[in-house]
Amino acid sequence: MRKYSQLLLAALLLMVVATPTLAFKLTPIEAEFGPGRLSVQTFKVENSGTLPVAVELSMHSRGMSITGEDILVPTPDAFEVFPDQIVLQPGKTQSVRVQWSGSSVPANEIAYRLMAEQLPIDMGTEGANRSGLRLLVKYLAALYVRPAAPEARLSATITSENRKGQKVAVVKVNNAGNAHAVLQASMVEVSVGGKAVTYSPQQREAVHGKNVLAGVQRELVLPWSAGLDSGALTVMLKQPIDAE
Repeated sequence: MRKYSQLLLAALLLMVVATPTLAFKLTPIEAEFGPGRLSVQTFKVENSGTLPVAVELSMHSRGMSITGEDILVPTPDAFEVFPDQIVLQPGKTQSVRVQWSGSSVPANEIAYRLMAEQLPIDMGTEGANRSGLRLLVKYLAALYVRPAAPEARLSATITSENRKGQKVAVVKVNNAGNAHAVLQASMVEVSVGGKAVTYSPQQREAVHGKNVLAGVQRELVLPWSAGLDSGALTVMLKQPIDAE
């Protein structure tokens, strides 16, 4: 899991609007849970800005649409988060204890999001900081309750389609395993007439670093290129070494 942390950072950090004076950080951005010693993990919220910041933390179960968007449902009973509301002074850090409420190893991995949201509270600042647009930050950390033998089992199909007036190649990746997988561009080999395609930067971006949760089918939409016209499209997936 650690080897994908940098790849996941962009996907898991959602900034509504960024601001240097009302900034905070949540770490880590990914964690595994399970019975026993894995039932409790510690996160840290750090105020790296120059003004006080109020943060609220909440837990959500995580599904995934075919296009990769999160489907989040509040699940306050699945975890205990303490404290779940924080006011941090500039330069200060607060530890947050997150405890899974379950007691048995699941057959299939269960995905959650820990959401940390800056609250729009007037902290009594003066001058320009009290007027205009209130700038807020939101973090989403990925939490997984892991099965005893996690394994992603991937398969894929590819078709050429017209989307919004543009011809594209649509790769549908199905994960029939019991754990998530994070795709690398080298794992998804597209061929035309039996010859492997060299991805353009835009095509690589459409594939690389994409997460496919257990039991989910996800579409990857690749921009069309002239080389894709020269024969029949096929796709081959190289299975990940593990579900991390």
